[in-house]
Amino acid sequence: HDQLQLLATILQNAEFVLNQRYGDRSLGPDFPGTAQVAAGGEKKLWQKEKAILLTAELLSERLKAARLLTEDSSALSEEWSYRAPHQAFLKFIHMYRSAAEGKGVNLQLGDCWAKCSFPVELANVALLAIIDNAVKYAPSNSTVTISFEETHAFILATVRSFGPKIETHEFEQLCNPGFRGASVLQREGSGIGLWQAGLAIQGWGTLALHQEP
Repeated sequence: HDQLQLLATILQNAEFVLNQRYGDRSLGPDFPGTAQVAAGGEKKLWQKEKAILLTAELLSERLKAARLLTEDSSALSEEWSYRAPHQAFLKFIHMYRSAAEGKGVNLQLGDCWAKCSFPVELANVALLAIIDNAVKYAPSNSTVTISFEETHAFILATVRSFGPKIETHEFEQLCNPGFRGASVLQREGSGIGLWQAGLAIQGWGTLALHQEP
């Protein structure tokens, strides 16, 4: 709780600095200044300042997700909101874009303006784990694509990426806490991401994993 409060203070100050320097468009994907200003080094400074904000946001979301591992899990709000899932994905795309670009991974997010009701904080835990997993294991110079399909009953969000091969006998264990496939044992990781996603989505959504040859 104390750590989240400290991060909230960092976020407030970072947003204030960015808005004061660059105006209302400071948090968008594009530099909110002129080409002349960008050439003078202002764009690089904006990118660094914005990176501080996005890193703090990501750490805040990670701490909230960690509550699923503790007795404090009840502190996660189960309040439902009627909104577009696309916006929830967009939030994490912004947070992970820098890490993805650092390894040459292209993050692509499809359009979907349809809305539905879902518990926002629990959804954030699931999306954080899924996108983190996709970016972490995607090879350099590959693409992670998020697409949407709307039906009369639900909105299907699909995350496609290249990654290490998962053996057939390992598939049923992917959402078990601490499990890691043999092909990723030498890589950094904890084996709790997909478990967190599955836990967070129980009761209001469905998590399905597929591997194509």
